[in-house]
Amino acid sequence: MIASSIRKIALDTETTGVDWANGDRIIEIACIEIFPAQSTPKTFHALINPDCEIDESGTAIHGYTWADLCAKPMFSEIAADFLEFVSGAELIIHNAAFDIEFLNTELERLGFPSIESICSITCTLTLARGLYPTQSNSINALCERLGINIPSTHPWTMQDAVLVGDIYIALNCVET
Repeated sequence: MIASSIRKIALDTETTGVDWANGDRIIEIACIEIFPAQSTPKTFHALINPDCEIDESGTAIHGYTWADLCAKPMFSEIAADFLEFVSGAELIIHNAAFDIEFLNTELERLGFPSIESICSITCTLTLARGLYPTQSNSINALCERLGINIPSTHPWTMQDAVLVGDIYIALNCVET
């Protein structure tokens, strides 16, 4: 059961590609504060100019092109607001290792501490694998298994953050 006074924030990102070590960058961050029974209207959302081309496979996933993002703020311009929003919270992330590597790379470029030094991290993929070790544990598979409705709304990243929060709440109910 979820019982904590620590703020919980579901987070999702989109990136230019899948390899942070070879220069792929964050292009979108979405966060929503969650509680045991509901999501609250406290959110953070930013589209980000990655200052690099977007991999075609990335565009195929999220739909963003360089033209969509070239006039958006750089990560350096949203970093302080993002860190203020998440500071001290428990971040709930599906496949957290992926998002954390990208976030830490962006933060390190700016001289900020790692995200783990200002937030605790919970990975819903890890939680799901513990409960359903032989089944698919993608966001869509978990939503279907847990009876969570997947709306067709944009931005996709905010929708995924909401779904990750719902998955986290549902998985905590399954565990008890």
